[in-house]
Amino acid sequence: MSESTNQLGLRTWLGVLANRWSDAISQAARGVPVPTYLVLGGLALLQLVNPGAVQRVASQEDGRALLLVPTGSLLLSAALAAGNAIWGPRARMAPGLRDALMHCAFVVAGLKLSFGAHVVSEPAGAAIIGTLGLATAGAGVHLWVAAALRSTPPDGNWQAHRHRLLMRSDDLARGILIAILGALLFTAGVQDVPGAGLDPGGHALIFPLLALGATALLGYGFLGIWSMGHERRMIDPW
Repeated sequence: MSESTNQLGLRTWLGVLANRWSDAISQAARGVPVPTYLVLGGLALLQLVNPGAVQRVASQEDGRALLLVPTGSLLLSAALAAGNAIWGPRARMAPGLRDALMHCAFVVAGLKLSFGAHVVSEPAGAAIIGTLGLATAGAGVHLWVAAALRSTPPDGNWQAHRHRLLMRSDDLARGILIAILGALLFTAGVQDVPGAGLDPGGHALIFPLLALGATALLGYGFLGIWSMGHERRMIDPW
């Protein structure tokens, strides 16, 4: 009897540990990208008002080192989002594989911007970024469509119904933002003119594309803040 009790206690302890581990991954996957995407949105705004500013920063050694900070954060965010998709709680508003794919696309774009042909050749870099961008856009559209078609009929439990509505709203917003950012990455990857994807003066559409990109990057960051706040209230409404 004592051995059986010990085994039960061990399983319970392992279950609690696993739950805490998955919760930690879920929270980190949601929290780490927030400042990163707000910084990226700020860089996009800087490029919008001062064309060529980001390239000038990336052309300097200290600037390249500075740009590696958000790139490294995005790589960590991709790993956390993938881990959350595998081990995280399914009923939470948290990033998953679609977000991980988008983070990876921005990592490649950041490395290409910082190091250019030293890391990846121009044609290969454009092909990789374009492919990842297209896949990211498709994943965002899929998330939005799945959320739009998801039925959330009231079942008598208003609190649970409200939670489902909040999770659906989070998926709808994330789907739109991921699709927009993926489409912009695809556009940047397939630009024929070097640097045209970053210079508002290089193409008539670049200015509105940069404005849209800045809005989507900032929107993704603020969505993370919104979802973290609402999830805390879902767990502890008081």
